[in-house]
Amino acid sequence: MSTKGLISFSRLAILRAILNGIMSRVISPDSPRARELKATEEQDLKEKLLIDGKKYPMPGEFDTWGDKIALMSFTRSDFQAVLIEHPELAKVMQSLLRLATDLLRERENKLTK
Repeated sequence: MSTKGLISFSRLAILRAILNGIMSRVISPDSPRARELKATEEQDLKEKLLIDGKKYPMPGEFDTWGDKIALMSFTRSDFQAVLIEHPELAKVMQSLLRLATDLLRERENKLTK
């Protein structure tokens, strides 16, 4: 599939999730653009977890919703995306995202006390 095809396929899958009211979770490196996208998480039906890109380098992101996982690399010269549709694998990724979110929130709560 071409780069344009992968991008279109990914956008279509995400649009379908939004139209069906399926919440997704995203982990991506913190950046000005990622913060802009985080500001729209409610309307996009996405819980967006931003991480320290220097400590945890991720030149892309992964999304999960329903029984799907999308893995995307945003390297300009070589965009790649993979969509996996598998209930158990999606459940694993969703659990990992919940774990990461819970641990991050716990850490933030300790820092603010």
